Amino acid sequence: MIYLCIKGAHRENNIMNLETILALCMGMFCLLYLAYTIFKPEEF
Repeated sequence: MIYLCIKGAHRENNIMNLETILALCMGMFCLLYLAYTIFKPEEF
């Protein structure tokens, strides 16, 4: 998933778009991490 975000960011040559895409990727990663901790708390 992170690879796809970086790949999409490289396609856009604008630095503002790069920052926006990276911010969205970090947000998605945080949401997935929260979902994982909520649904599988004992697997850590």
